Amino acid sequence: MSVMRDFSDSVGGYWADDNAAFERENPNGLRRVARSFSPDTALGSAIGDMYTAAGKGDVAGMGLAALNAMPATGYARFGKTIPGIAAPVVDQGARGIRRQLATMAAGAAYNNSQAEQLPNTKPARTRPDFTNRYNTQLNPQQEKEYQAWAAANKRTGDVFDYDLRGFWKDGRTFAPNGHGTDRYKKPNHTTFSDESMYHGVDGNMGGQWQRSQNGVRYLPSATVMQWQTPQDLRKYFAEKEPGAQVTFMPFNSMTQRGR
Repeated sequence: MSVMRDFSDSVGGYWADDNAAFERENPNGLRRVARSFSPDTALGSAIGDMYTAAGKGDVAGMGLAALNAMPATGYARFGKTIPGIAAPVVDQGARGIRRQLATMAAGAAYNNSQAEQLPNTKPARTRPDFTNRYNTQLNPQQEKEYQAWAAANKRTGDVFDYDLRGFWKDGRTFAPNGHGTDRYKKPNHTTFSDESMYHGVDGNMGGQWQRSQNGVRYLPSATVMQWQTPQDLRKYFAEKEPGAQVTFMPFNSMTQRGR
């Protein structure tokens, strides 16, 4: 049951978010047809629709989502009807669907085995101290004012993994939960993301936040996972981000796919 639940949450949730992102682009009819027939998206988008419908208790919606998956399975029927013309299409479709299913299964297996079956797993590296790195440069007067502000707000230790100087210089304020915007997260931050100004700097790639009607989820990157375990992240989210979920997927395999 645990494996299936992880599969549903990781894969169904991912594709539900992907569908929502696709709809925000206001696609035309041609793009919708291409998405329905593409071996890279047909099955996944149908799974996402079923996941969304199931979350609403919409049985009819689940049925419609299942019908939307027909183009993916229809390759076989098309091939039987016109084998000479459709054989390459059938082969491409079958290989694409197999690849997609393998990626989904790998994500679910990673989510389950890494986060639950390997409690003693150690990160590849110790999280570095970036107190003296990735800091916005201030002039002497600004530095004096910043130090006074940081001390008054008891934030001097934040520079370990956050560019607090940049945050202060740009006149930002903390959210009610005490969090600052992702823009100033350093590469060693627990939830370093592609929204950070340091994403891509020195080869450090951030994770990805996905926001949709299904809620908020975070997909960590290889950079993020090199100095923390899945257990570390789950504990962090339970304590610091209770309204969000962390989803473990094969790094850069699905999040970098173009639509």
